[in-house]
Amino acid sequence: MKSKSIRKEDVNPNLLIYGKRLKDMNYTVQELSEILGVKPRYIREYLIGRKGAPVQPKANLKGQVFINGKELYEWAVEFHKKKLEKKEKNALKENEFLCCHCQKHVVPEAFSVEMSASGTPFRKAFCPICGSRINRYLKKKD
Repeated sequence: MKSKSIRKEDVNPNLLIYGKRLKDMNYTVQELSEILGVKPRYIREYLIGRKGAPVQPKANLKGQVFINGKELYEWAVEFHKKKLEKKEKNALKENEFLCCHCQKHVVPEAFSVEMSASGTPFRKAFCPICGSRINRYLKKKD
């Protein structure tokens, strides 16, 4: 099966959708990849290697890793909730800009509204901390 590309810091949506089907039993990486519709490499390298998905302490003689289906689903839901909380915490307020130079949320003293070449309006200002130019795109009004 072909898996869609996902963001670097995200959990594959298939894990959240089809993970409900997983039972309280041990699965191999290959079995999970077939059930969830993702590549085995995604499970081995990304979920287990980088993000620390729960695995069973014992592997068989061939070196296969076993993953409890119910624990994996609960872990994925919790991981997704934490990601959403972090995203909401870092959301910009109405008149805030994100300065890419000093990596802070700032409120400039004045800004101007301009249109991009594609017709999307954006605010243009200067950072009060470091003086670099900052932009914030607005929602396109139909």
